[in-house]
Amino acid sequence: MVVSLAIVAYELNQSTKEARLSTNALEISAYQSLIDSIIDLNNLIATDTDLAELRLKSSVSPEDISVVELLKINSFYINVIRHGDMAYFQYERGAIKKERLDSVLRIV
Repeated sequence: MVVSLAIVAYELNQSTKEARLSTNALEISAYQSLIDSIIDLNNLIATDTDLAELRLKSSVSPEDISVVELLKINSFYINVIRHGDMAYFQYERGAIKKERLDSVLRIV
């Protein structure tokens, strides 16, 4: 009987460790996905001169933006907002912690 209890305790301990490792792996994967999204957004600005200039123009003289430029800049900012939405969704589901959410939302 004591041996059976020891085996059950050992198996329960192993299951707890596996669950903790699985949770950690999920959080790391979710955060890596968010970081990849941030990198993609930053690379877009770094490599697309027109978009970088449009971002600057939209903040300095928004009245001079054409309809096509407005569409482009709105699309960019919608992607930024969706990035924040994904971070919040992952936070709600317990995939990332509040500190991670806050750091990811700083770009939004």
